[in-house]
Amino acid sequence: MLDYIGTGSNAPGVSATGWVYRNFKQFVLQGEAALFIIVLNVVGTYILLKIISMFVSLRMNESKLEEGDLAVHGEQAYPSELGGRLRHDC
Repeated sequence: MLDYIGTGSNAPGVSATGWVYRNFKQFVLQGEAALFIIVLNVVGTYILLKIISMFVSLRMNESKLEEGDLAVHGEQAYPSELGGRLRHDC
């Protein structure tokens, strides 16, 4: 049978409560869980980027950065015929 965590009940229609229903402990537990996930994601991303950086560079060289989109994608983001401004075609 289904057990509703946080309420101690297995009756249908019973739901867990939070801070609004004066259950501050549940709110703190959820906050700790959210903080744990954030820290886990930051540490995991850092480790993965360090491993990837052992094999390939994570940053383009300066000459390609200077040339910009033309060197990387083969096209310009803001072509000179527009005069550096975006057109608004509606």
